Amino acid sequence: MRIPKTVDGSRPSICISTEGQQVFEADQLHFHWGSALSKGSEHCLDGNYYDGEVHIVHKNASYKSNKEAGLQPNGFAVLALLIRNLEDPIETPAMNMICKQVSSITKLDDSCPLEDSMALQDLFVSIDSQKYFTYQGSLTTPPCAEAVIWFVFPTPLDVPKELWKHFWQLRDSRDQRVLNTYRELQDGHDRPVYRSKGK
Repeated sequence: MRIPKTVDGSRPSICISTEGQQVFEADQLHFHWGSALSKGSEHCLDGNYYDGEVHIVHKNASYKSNKEAGLQPNGFAVLALLIRNLEDPIETPAMNMICKQVSSITKLDDSCPLEDSMALQDLFVSIDSQKYFTYQGSLTTPPCAEAVIWFVFPTPLDVPKELWKHFWQLRDSRDQRVLNTYRELQDGHDRPVYRSKGK
């Protein structure tokens, strides 16, 4: 899902203080999911996987293109939100709206507009954005470039299972259901993972 400009014409962005202030502009968000028989998160916290994961991808504004950014260790910053299916969840209206719209899509590459406008911060209403893990890593889709500063928020977003199941019904160009769209957990190669101080 491409992220459009805000109402004032600017791009949503975050600022990261590594080697000076760096601005990363929101480019797109996408989902990873499993199936009725498997979890779909790409991160594992304390041995626990989650039902899915949302990645909000930001490109370093210092680089002109995604190709150029992919060649740099600080080319992208990705905010990873974990998804948890519960029978009686603390619901996130913005996430529910997205998941409901997925039900009107049949093919993986199809699209449809959201019924209402939303801000990216609406996805964080139930998340403490001051608490996260961060590390230097890679994209999880080809070419899997080592070009990402990851921010993983340990508080999951609760999504009703009946809405999350819409992702399991998406089909590819061969009319096959698209399931388990996650990358297997990779070796950490002894890279450090940092935890924020939070509040």
